[in-house]
Amino acid sequence: MAATNPALPYLSQYDPIEVAEGSIDPLGLSAGYEQLADVVLPGLTVRMGRPRFLTLLALGALIAREFEPDALAADGITPPYIVFEWWLIQAFHIEQKQLADSGRIPGLQKVGNSVRTRCNVNANGYLAVPSVFGFTGIFRRLAVKARIVTPQGTLENEGFRILETWSKEQGLEGLVSSAQGAGADFRRELTKALRDGLSTGSTSPRSKDFWQRIAQHLDPSKPGKRERKVLAEVIQAYCGNADEVAHISQALVSRHDAIERSDEARFIRSLMRGAPPALRHALQAIDDYESVCRPLTQAFDWLRYLASQSPAQGVDAKLFGESAPVAKLQAALEAGLKRVADNQLVADKWKERCEALQRFSDIRTPQKFFDAIIQQHTETQRRKPPEPKRAWLEQAPGGRWLIRAAYRVDEAPSNADVYVHDYRLPTFSRMLRDLGALS
Repeated sequence: MAATNPALPYLSQYDPIEVAEGSIDPLGLSAGYEQLADVVLPGLTVRMGRPRFLTLLALGALIAREFEPDALAADGITPPYIVFEWWLIQAFHIEQKQLADSGRIPGLQKVGNSVRTRCNVNANGYLAVPSVFGFTGIFRRLAVKARIVTPQGTLENEGFRILETWSKEQGLEGLVSSAQGAGADFRRELTKALRDGLSTGSTSPRSKDFWQRIAQHLDPSKPGKRERKVLAEVIQAYCGNADEVAHISQALVSRHDAIERSDEARFIRSLMRGAPPALRHALQAIDDYESVCRPLTQAFDWLRYLASQSPAQGVDAKLFGESAPVAKLQAALEAGLKRVADNQLVADKWKERCEALQRFSDIRTPQKFFDAIIQQHTETQRRKPPEPKRAWLEQAPGGRWLIRAAYRVDEAPSNADVYVHDYRLPTFSRMLRDLGALS
């Protein structure tokens, strides 16, 4: 669907439209979706990519324990774990040819630009909000739930287990606690780099061997066999209810492959068969919720598309009624509203359900449907914190609405039976695939 604006796996540059105007969630449906996704896989988010970043996160916690918990770099804003990320992502940029696959590495492009222009990385040359979009920020939720690190970022039992497995497999004996061995040498080398980065507020020149060792031992796309096994065990044990995750995992193993966003609706419906009762109820709530989200989003996408065809003229209810599949969308929405009205879990997780039921009930004409969609969007934008945001469409004389340039769409909305939102099952399936757990 062209206009659902799904969250990208990573943001590597400042997005002024999103920050200033709220360029996502134009109909206020994300909060309910997040709440329902949390019921099934509370330990995951859609931004999570390669599971080996959990090993890198654990290693960062090990190296950072040499420093005070509230330590900051010379810039006064960057904590040790972010400085550690600078060094690792710079190594991945410098040694890209050595990596098995340089995709899905958050911040890689931004660091590449920084290295090319200033030969090092600092706060201005890294991600705009590294605590959210750096790999530690992305994986922190799972790392805390999985007891890899504490909420304060110190290493926990599963983190030690991962590092012990990784270091032995990489020939880095002594990494965790010994004063001798290749692992102890590597730990001291990384600790010195982190200390230097904190003292100067940036990375600095290092030998070719230094960058190569990081890429060799920590390539995000190339965990070792035993490391993969441990990571798969940890993820499946802690990303959700163990019995429910086992049911999902078994279904994925039967597929022998990950699922894509376009497959998620069908996969969730198939998962309901034989699922533990709590999981079945959660999956039914997701499917019911999406039966409302889909026609609402498609109707809004039709408004955007029609307004984009003639930006100077915009769109009105008459054009909407003549050009969009209004009757089909109305019927689908009416059926969806009946489903969510009877689902208690949706009621618990979608706080705006009653408002939506009231707003979209009895919309028998294109004019009423048009007005309700516009009202839903403008009210959503008005309520976005910390202050109201501009609507994507703005009113013009004669009952017409003009689309702002940043939000135009050139293709008519698809009527494919796909979910508007990503409920993290594709993410979970890709993680298991990366770890060899689906073959």
